[in-house]
Amino acid sequence: GFGAFYLGQRRYDKAIEKLLAAIDLDDSQAVYYGKLADAYRLRNNEGDLTLAVYSYNRAVELDKEYGDAYCGLGISYDKLDEVEEALDALEVCINKSQNDSLRDEAQEIIDKHLVVEETTEASDQTEGE
Repeated sequence: GFGAFYLGQRRYDKAIEKLLAAIDLDDSQAVYYGKLADAYRLRNNEGDLTLAVYSYNRAVELDKEYGDAYCGLGISYDKLDEVEEALDALEVCINKSQNDSLRDEAQEIIDKHLVVEETTEASDQTEGE
């Protein structure tokens, strides 16, 4: 629909408007919530990441196999510094998404957190000696 068209054009306000209208007509479509969440995440105004997380969660409630929504959810959680939630969603993303670029981004975020965790553990061990 028009929401996806405007999203592709990077016209996020218009995409959000059209997607909210589509949800008003039929709130059982996971893809509407997923695209709405994408628009919020990419627009990235204050509060948008929280709206994105809500919308991605709604999308995966409606469709547990919606891999791209798990990717967006994990990326959004990561930007909100909610690391545990991000890693959980990103693991599902890697297993379910067919989108290579989203899976690659998910793996980069996971790897970043693994390096931080290993560095923290190493410094904890040297301090204890």
